[in-house]
Amino acid sequence: MNLKEFIKQYRVVLFLSFFFFLFSYSIKIFTYSYSIDTEIYMLNKNLMLDSWLMIHRFSLVFLKEILGWIPFSIFWTNLFTVIFFYLGCVIFFFTILQVSRKFQTPKHAYYFFLTLSTSCVFLEQFHFVLQSLEVGITFVLFEIGLFFWVKYGKENKLRYLLFSFFLLTFSLGCYQAFAAMFITEVLIFTFLRIQEEKLTGKESMIFLIKSAILLGVSYISYSIIAKIVLSITHLESGGYLETQIGWLHNPLLTNIKNILKSGVRLYFGSFFSYPSFSILNTVLLIGMFISIYKFIKKKKYFSSLILLGIFLSPLCLTILLGNAEPIRASLSMGIVTSFGVLYFLNDKKWVSFIFLICIGIQCFTMLSYQQSDYKRYLNDVSVAEDIYRKIHNDLEGRTVVFIGSYETDQTGEILKSEVMGRSFFNYWGSSERAIGFMNSLGLNVNGDYGYVEEGAKIMEEKPSYPDEESILVTDSHILIKLS
Repeated sequence: MNLKEFIKQYRVVLFLSFFFFLFSYSIKIFTYSYSIDTEIYMLNKNLMLDSWLMIHRFSLVFLKEILGWIPFSIFWTNLFTVIFFYLGCVIFFFTILQVSRKFQTPKHAYYFFLTLSTSCVFLEQFHFVLQSLEVGITFVLFEIGLFFWVKYGKENKLRYLLFSFFLLTFSLGCYQAFAAMFITEVLIFTFLRIQEEKLTGKESMIFLIKSAILLGVSYISYSIIAKIVLSITHLESGGYLETQIGWLHNPLLTNIKNILKSGVRLYFGSFFSYPSFSILNTVLLIGMFISIYKFIKKKKYFSSLILLGIFLSPLCLTILLGNAEPIRASLSMGIVTSFGVLYFLNDKKWVSFIFLICIGIQCFTMLSYQQSDYKRYLNDVSVAEDIYRKIHNDLEGRTVVFIGSYETDQTGEILKSEVMGRSFFNYWGSSERAIGFMNSLGLNVNGDYGYVEEGAKIMEEKPSYPDEESILVTDSHILIKLS
């Protein structure tokens, strides 16, 4: 199926699916809010860009500089992030159709797009407004690269190999999590080709080995470019990436526990982070084990192994590092979920109904988290303005010191994930982000983070904010006890 035929056959599906994407992210798009790290970019763009270069994200910086001539806008960033995310999903589905006839019905297309548009992983990733558009653009480029890689697997043409190599290297330079997504999608396309093109075990292994070589060469190239960029910019590599490798720092048992905990959290959610999303994952995992059992009974051991690899692939970076990856870095989880729905969807109405209910729950949960985080932002603004109103007459010649943290959600109704719902005044028990947040609102204050410990001793007997006595003005500081 070529692109012209694809657009003609699926034009209604694509049109309706696009509006469902907009609906799924509607609260994020049509309200104004931002969270952790965005305030740093708003105040000191170059500091954030340098920090990205130090963790080898040169492609992200390149895209930021290319788009730098456009004034930074929360609304337009969110809108175009969703548009590019949608385009990436369309290219992924188009690539699937190159190797599968089974999924060519409009019903499969609808369920595929509904599943991806409600992915909790992409919701968490795109919550970072400062980089979301660039990650969305890279997602499109990445999927184009995978399309050419699948064509290379069929036709062995050098130009397809070069396109894939360049785009994968670029993608790694934007966000290293694309490495795991590459593994996931290669396994998916291999599995589909085995099922529908009757690819032999030898042919499948050759394609997998070539894919591993491509990933390895792309990673080496990405690392070389990162070092060259650091040399040119006179920056040093940050220790952030190295600290993520638990095998270098933790006991073996600790690393194993981290992997198991990460698996449970990623597939089944937790009591405090995305529990509603685990319903669909649970259904898909049950379907996977049933399919593997059937493959083993038919002695299709290689197919069962590939299918297991697909569903475990979102954990590959966690296994490699020995540390739990943030939810937002597990981009391949959304890909696995959408593939699972495609693969297990059939003509039985009860199966379609179950998937529809699960997707509906995901969509409702997405909107709930977006609405909740918007409320968090409004609460943060209210607290920031209240504090500034109380101290602005005393700011001249003094620095502000926040002691402890304050939960701006006094009702306990705000949903919290890894980052969504987390207040600038209580980010994992710390208020260090509060100064930056106030400055990003135009409430200009100077902070003194080195005085926190001494200030805590001075304010030990004082009541906490919002009590009037929680603020103490000295000759050089304004001390604010949050807790």
